[in-house]
Amino acid sequence: MKKFIIALICISAAISLCGCSENNNPAGNSDLVQDSGSSNDSGSETANARELAERALNADEWPGMDFVTDQELVNALFSEKMVLEDFEDYALVTNIISATLNKVLVIKPKSDKADAVEAAMNEYYEYILNEGAFYPGQEASVAGSVKGKTPSGYFYLIIHENGAKIADKMLAG
Repeated sequence: MKKFIIALICISAAISLCGCSENNNPAGNSDLVQDSGSSNDSGSETANARELAERALNADEWPGMDFVTDQELVNALFSEKMVLEDFEDYALVTNIISATLNKVLVIKPKSDKADAVEAAMNEYYEYILNEGAFYPGQEASVAGSVKGKTPSGYFYLIIHENGAKIADKMLAG
């Protein structure tokens, strides 16, 4: 009975995080924005963070993914050291309701915050590598995860079992 009640509470909490809106607003006016699954730019030199993230999402199979645009959710789902005000452009994508561990982070820091953003990304990546996998299937995502920086100054982190392949496709356009 306890397990049933706990499951109901978890489901209720998860549903409240997702909201009831059908607002797929990429401008970031909501806390969570569903993946639209489309990208119309080619070449990583001209693509923005959202376009790069959408390329990553289109490059392989993913569970239901959400774009996170609220600082409180960034603190809870990523890291308190990732401060949205430090970003010139960003796309933070995660699977909110899943036992899998999949994330796409694409961040272009403001010019005076590049060191702080890079340090936060590196610390988060180390956390994922050393402590991030809680469930049996998550080890594959951790093992396949990759991080890097585009020629146009975007830091990226892809947590997926096929991270390197996804990064190549994301950068190729």
